[in-house]
Amino acid sequence: MQKCIIMLSILLFTCLWNSGCQPKPVNTPTPAPTAASTEDILSTSLEKVLDLETQKDYEGALAILSNLRSENPTYASEHAVELNDRAAQLYIGWGNNLRESAHYLTALEKYALAQAATTTTALRTQIEQEIQKTNDFLANDSGGDGQALLDAAMAEACYQEVVPSNPLIGSTIPEGEPGRILVCDYSEAYQNVAVAPGLDAQLVQAMLAAQAGMHWLPDDLAATTPGGVRFSISRLDSYTESRTCEYANNQGLTDAIGVMRQESIVMLRDMFSGESLGQKTFNGANPAYTCPQTKQYGVDNFGFGEMVDNQKIIAWVRQLLEEYKK
Repeated sequence: MQKCIIMLSILLFTCLWNSGCQPKPVNTPTPAPTAASTEDILSTSLEKVLDLETQKDYEGALAILSNLRSENPTYASEHAVELNDRAAQLYIGWGNNLRESAHYLTALEKYALAQAATTTTALRTQIEQEIQKTNDFLANDSGGDGQALLDAAMAEACYQEVVPSNPLIGSTIPEGEPGRILVCDYSEAYQNVAVAPGLDAQLVQAMLAAQAGMHWLPDDLAATTPGGVRFSISRLDSYTESRTCEYANNQGLTDAIGVMRQESIVMLRDMFSGESLGQKTFNGANPAYTCPQTKQYGVDNFGFGEMVDNQKIIAWVRQLLEEYKK
């Protein structure tokens, strides 16, 4: 009996020493990962929207919001007002960011999208305030967006002879001041002007276009912002023959040199009433041109005098504006 106990002890010691008798571990299966709940997905999407909004990536934030709607129609239906308001807030932020970089017209487009997105009174009131603030900047903008409004006003006032449709035109004229002048640019029209035989057509067209372009009025009269303009001024230039130098040879052939001078017809008009403040024709000085003793037949058929003196036109315009103020 004592031997058996000793043998069992030896076996137990050997087993423990070699770890051969330890029970095998039970392999319990790892639970499969549970799919993210709809609530978690929605929460993550809305957090991404907020993160992108903070980074001023409004386009990316709106894209995520749009995907959230399309992929979760039930949630989108149940939270339509909330999601619409969130979209409106993003458009407002986008518009404000554009306004800060002087992109006023594009900012107004974003505010319009914000208005279309929401029916919430508080948000719509905020949008109206942002639109008014942006319009105030735009009316006094001398940059690209302001020029775009002036170009549109010129197309209406100069080419169509209608009142400019944008309410910002002429909206910031100081009290007691007549307002600035929008110069009608007819320079492109001179590309097709008829030129007498013997004249260099391109040269004459270029001369007239340069003289009648947009930059002949001084800075204190010419419109630089949409809000400050009231008048339009048109100027049509041409060359007229003031006299001729006539020639004949011993074979009975006749020839002539036409002595030309410039003529400008100028009209100043109130764009809003359609009233003409005045129209006047200005002529270049009579050419101090001496007819040559001889002339080669068919060559050098024209001589030119002086251009119209812009300063005379400007003085006349100033006089009209002073009379208008009275």
